[in-house]
Amino acid sequence: MVYVEETSFRNLFEEMFPEDISEELEKKLHLVLKELNDAELQIIELRFFESMSFKMIAEILETSENNVKAKTYRLLEKMRKIFLKLL
Repeated sequence: MVYVEETSFRNLFEEMFPEDISEELEKKLHLVLKELNDAELQIIELRFFESMSFKMIAEILETSENNVKAKTYRLLEKMRKIFLKLL
C-alpha cells in the first residue's frame, strides 16, 4: 500500500487531468493504483509521491532518463484510461 499526502494526489492528477481535479477522481486513485504492476507503481511512487526527478529515478532503476520519462508518460495515459473506465 502506498501512503500519500493530499498535495501528492493533486500533483499526480494535474499531470493526468490538468483541466479538472475532482474529489471523485481522488477517491478512485486507490483502485487505479491497484491496476499497476510493481514496476509501474514504483515509477509513479518515486515521481509523484517522493517528488524525485527523472534523473534520480533513472539512477535508482539503472536506466536512462529518457526511458523513465517515456514510461512515466505512458503510465499517466494508462492511469487516465483506467480512471475514465471507472467513471
